Amino acid sequence: MLSKTSTGRLDGSSCSLSKSPAAKADRPAEPSRRPSSKLNTAVVQPLGNKKHLTAFGAMYARGEIPCRLNHGSVKHKITWTQPPDSLPYTILLPAFFAGLLETQHPYTHLVRTGLPDLLSAPSAAEKTLPLLPSLTAPLRAALGSRDTGVADAALNTLQRLVILVGPDLLPCLHTLVPPVAARVVRASSSSACGGAREACFDVLRTIEAEVGTSALKILKTCCPTYSSPFNGNG
Repeated sequence: MLSKTSTGRLDGSSCSLSKSPAAKADRPAEPSRRPSSKLNTAVVQPLGNKKHLTAFGAMYARGEIPCRLNHGSVKHKITWTQPPDSLPYTILLPAFFAGLLETQHPYTHLVRTGLPDLLSAPSAAEKTLPLLPSLTAPLRAALGSRDTGVADAALNTLQRLVILVGPDLLPCLHTLVPPVAARVVRASSSSACGGAREACFDVLRTIEAEVGTSALKILKTCCPTYSSPFNGNG
């Protein structure tokens, strides 16, 4: 309510300017302002944050594997940035053995092509021997895989490894032979897996030939159906 002052002016100080609750309710609510999800760093994941199946995949994504894949019209090849013989086996060889479990391109091709190069380099034996304890677990895991491609690559790697280090692989046989024997059993139960069964026996024969007669007892214990071609009683 307005009132006159002593000078004749109107005084509105006693008039309330506040709005009623009803007036506030009539005002439309302001829309919530949120940044686009495209700008949200928690939503946009950079390529380097991808979870990898093995240490090999993670190292390759970071550029720590010194080779690259060359796509050919018929066959893919890999090119090393330096000769395999000069590479740091302490870091690379365990990563490649772990990579045997990879099932996606290009990791499968890199691992299955790179390992033969590493295991056939001039000084491969002396560089591989100290690493055998760290190579056994990933090789065993790959040998026991139900993925045929993984198991075949692991079997091939085991054969190359035993040819490379020979009798020095004896302490590892209790770990590496059982998954091979298990695959023999699985292959024996299917007439379509005769090739896999024979491939396993071929590797077991290579183990006996390269490690020596001390390996025969382990082979027979783990795989009773194995028959030695070198021992008349086998």
